[in-house]
Amino acid sequence: MLVEFSVENYKSIKERQTLSMVAGNGCIETGFKGAPNLNEIAAIYGPNGSGKSNLIEAMDFFREFVFNSHKLQPDEKIQDVVPFLFSKKTKEQPSTFEVAFVHDDFLFQYGFSLDSKKIYEEWLYATPKGRSKEKTQNWLKRDLASIKSPAKKIPASFSKDFDIKKCENQLFLSIAANRRLDDFEIAFAWFNHNIRIIDNPENLSPNFTIKQIMENGKKPQIMKMMKGLDLSFDDVQIVEKEFVESDLPKDMPESIKQEVIKSLTGKKGFELFGLHKVDGGDFYPLPFRDESEGTQKLFEFSAPILDVLENGYTLVVDEIEKSLHPIALKGIISLFRNVVTNPKNAQLIFTTHNTSVMNNLDREQIWLLDKGKFGETVFTALSEFKDKPDAPLEKRYLGGRYGALPNIGDIL
Repeated sequence: MLVEFSVENYKSIKERQTLSMVAGNGCIETGFKGAPNLNEIAAIYGPNGSGKSNLIEAMDFFREFVFNSHKLQPDEKIQDVVPFLFSKKTKEQPSTFEVAFVHDDFLFQYGFSLDSKKIYEEWLYATPKGRSKEKTQNWLKRDLASIKSPAKKIPASFSKDFDIKKCENQLFLSIAANRRLDDFEIAFAWFNHNIRIIDNPENLSPNFTIKQIMENGKKPQIMKMMKGLDLSFDDVQIVEKEFVESDLPKDMPESIKQEVIKSLTGKKGFELFGLHKVDGGDFYPLPFRDESEGTQKLFEFSAPILDVLENGYTLVVDEIEKSLHPIALKGIISLFRNVVTNPKNAQLIFTTHNTSVMNNLDREQIWLLDKGKFGETVFTALSEFKDKPDAPLEKRYLGGRYGALPNIGDIL
């Protein structure tokens, strides 16, 4: 479970900003005194250019770098590290990322500072559950000159092979987990399995949902979810077929088309149909590409959401409302807020312009991103504003009470 995510000096984010899932009376109980209750939802609002997508990109970069940095060659450039450029000071400083999360009966705090050339610092703290006094253990402390693990013994064979100068662009956590050091694998596993990030819903495909139906028998659960979110067809049919050239878009460039034909010829795929009732009780199989864009997107979302709910993962989505009807979005939110459909404390974090869901959320589940004087992103929790408990949040937000709205000026 995500406790909080912090980022500093990355793209539009200048000063350290923190997205916190800590709740006063959240529905998720962690068992840790340091963060006893967590929210299952975080909805992030703000005008275009306020940094919403940069926040998601920062989380995605963090996860991918933890997962893959051990693969970098010595002196290979670290990609996608962009500091805040509208300041002479920050342009030359490293970017910093930190996350706190609960996993496998530990409350972890892990982070690092880096630029495109090297890692300046890396740290990992762990607080075990079940102790009368929650004492935090220092598992990792790294700087430019050394790596220390006061609370954990690193095997001598590993320390001998690890050269901090040759590995200055690789995270210790990434290397240690890849070398199967058990203690560090525990923390690494959360990044590997428990946080899922969709940075562009338009790039989703139905393949994962098809796989869950065909290989894992998830059709009843997926159809139940979709019907509960206003499904436009009665059933789904998946037909195995062999690739033919006519399946490709007519406007595909010839050079690309030939490469695709070469790679797919002789291979089998699947064709998807939505089954619609017709007069007489039969069903008409409508090719899925002819279904509405919203229906297609709902199908693509269904299996990932079900997977997250069944396993207690954290799902992060940028612009979740793309092609989703507001009612469907409210339905998805309700799945995460209901203990029956979310028994393992899954979390949903999303950016959106859809204000209609505000009144379905608690105040501390709503975050506002706005721009400072020089375009820097500023995070504010809606709960920081003093207001009546029953205040109409959407109305007051659109009325400008909380800021984080487009400044359209006097355009007439």
